[in-house]
This record gives sequence, structure tokens and C-alpha cells, in this order.
Amino acid sequence: MKRLMVVPFVAAAFLACGPGAKIGGGKEGAAQALFAASSVSNSGGSGGSGIDVGNVSVSCPKGGKANLSAVVDVNSLSGLAAGTTNVKISYAECGLAGSDVGTAIYNGALTVAQKFAVTSGSATVSQKFGGKVLLQGAFDDFIDANVTQEIVAGKLSSTSGAVAMKLVGTITTSSGTHSFDEEINVNVGTIKAEVTKK
Repeated sequence: MKRLMVVPFVAAAFLACGPGAKIGGGKEGAAQALFAASSVSNSGGSGGSGIDVGNVSVSCPKGGKANLSAVVDVNSLSGLAAGTTNVKISYAECGLAGSDVGTAIYNGALTVAQKFAVTSGSATVSQKFGGKVLLQGAFDDFIDANVTQEIVAGKLSSTSGAVAMKLVGTITTSSGTHSFDEEINVNVGTIKAEVTKK
């Protein structure tokens, strides 16, 4: 009798470890996943620093690490600090967002061509993302980015609420390629999840 009870328990355990969730919500979900990936992009140093920031390792909010390798080139004109940063972000078991089914863990690398402008009143950032990262943990998906994000620099550090950003370009996930040329609002720290029921 004991042997008969163990078999279905073990089978159920393997079934529970099945495929993870997909990024849900179409364009909105793709934008949420991109914003989560971008949230570590301001960790290599403040815009306008004019220095080679080298390699910086940062802790991700839900575990894991992200490594940033960046070089900053700054020009100053009439009180406006404008510069460019070339960044490679490498994600290592980096937990960046939650969902109804658990944490999205990022693995892989993105390149970022970052341009920033700083005045006494504001700082804006334009970031062109390229490359592919896997979303794992509770997810089994990816984002393949060829998109430019325009955002108020301070918003990249937001930990809650909604954030507005402009996206121009494409983000591909398992659901297809999503084209953007618009401003879009995303909720910080969360990604829509879609679980396929068989």
C-alpha cells in the first residue's frame, strides 16, 4: 500500500516542475520586461561624471547580480552636460521583477548605447538596447531587444508605482515581435505572466 501511494506523489512533483510562464500582456508585458532589464543601467555611475566607470557589480532586488562594463564620454556646453555611455550589462541569476507566479530571473547580456543630458532642473536618458536575455525562474521566455528607451533618469531607480517611458523599435518575446513608437506606462517591479494550461 505504501508503495502505491509514493508513485503518484513523485509523479505530481515532476509535473509541478513543468515549463515556466510566458510573458503575458503583449506589448505591455514586453515593455515591462524591458524596463525591468533597464533598471540596473544607471548603476555604473551618475550621468555627467566624465569618467571611465569600468566594471561595476550590483545586487539585483530579488537576488543574483548584474555586471556593468561602461565607458562615459562627456561634453559640456553652456551649462548642459551631454554625453554618451557604451554599456554591456551581464545578468547572472538576476531577479528583477515579480509576477503572479513568482520571480523573473534574468540571464544573458544586453548592450546599451546610452546618451544623457543633464541640466540644473532635470536629467534625461536615451538608451538603445540590443541583444537577448532569458527570463527564467518562474518564467520560460526571453526578450530580444532592438529598441530605444527614453526616460527621466531618476525613474530607472523607482521601486514602486507606475513609470512613463518612450519606446522606439522592437522587442521580441516568445509571443512574437512587438513594434513601438510611443510612450507607454509600466508598473515597476512586475511583469505580466501567462501560464499555458494543457
